[in-house]
Amino acid sequence: MLNGVVLVTSINQLRQAGEPTRQAVLGGLRRRLRPVLMTACVASFGFIPMAIATSTGAEVQRPLASVVIGGLFSATLLTLFLLPLLYDWAFGMKAEQFLASISFTAELGHCFAPASCHTDKTTARATEALRHWPERSRGPVE
Repeated sequence: MLNGVVLVTSINQLRQAGEPTRQAVLGGLRRRLRPVLMTACVASFGFIPMAIATSTGAEVQRPLASVVIGGLFSATLLTLFLLPLLYDWAFGMKAEQFLASISFTAELGHCFAPASCHTDKTTARATEALRHWPERSRGPVE
């Protein structure tokens, strides 16, 4: 979680300096890639002796260490790949488009309830939200 906070803080600093959202996300990733990888690697390497232990109590330590190492690995991947995508998705569009996308998502969620799927009002709002979806403003990918 701390790696995500470090990455988002870096992206926010670049946005406050006037960078567009897409460039701020890419710049924040470039600036914070090494610190994120270093903290994850150091923490994972610290659990390696526990993961390969064969002494008394190792039958409890090994599974715990493998779960922690796997969690650190997956959290690092999510921090480096999913967090920037979600940040760009949420903050890279105008407010009206963001609200339309949330409305569309909410309407899709209501469709799981059979009674709400068959009303004309729900269909009209979902269609309106879907119409605004491709209009999101995105900068060119570097």
